[in-house]
Amino acid sequence: MSEYCDIKTEFRSAEALRAALAETLAINPLQVEIHAEPQPIKGWYKHQTGHTAHVIARGYRSDGDTRHNPLVADAGFTRNTNGTYTAQLDETDWHADRVKRLRQNYSYHAIRLQQEARGRRVTRTTLPNGLPLVTVEGYR
Repeated sequence: MSEYCDIKTEFRSAEALRAALAETLAINPLQVEIHAEPQPIKGWYKHQTGHTAHVIARGYRSDGDTRHNPLVADAGFTRNTNGTYTAQLDETDWHADRVKRLRQNYSYHAIRLQQEARGRRVTRTTLPNGLPLVTVEGYR
């Protein structure tokens, strides 16, 4: 049985969240669903959880192939009235390290999408101490 926990986030962009989930989970971004209306999320063995979400990384593939799937239960993100998302994550799938990587990846993709929309180039490198360095080029 899945044990879900809710985590309040400062995530505001569904597209940046899609990119961050895809990078964190090493899946195709198109495997992350974005819905205008919240959809049900499922736990282990596809059981109903009673939770719904606007952004969903499925814990299984629709074709039934479970190879190379990093999740056993859906990861859902519900849009709040203030524009942020609350994460609904299965505790088995989401350890502290994975949540930290998701937050770092979200920050990068939010900056990247915002700056690329302004015609700027964004790159990311990893410093010797393991911290990411984001560079924005194209300011006038």
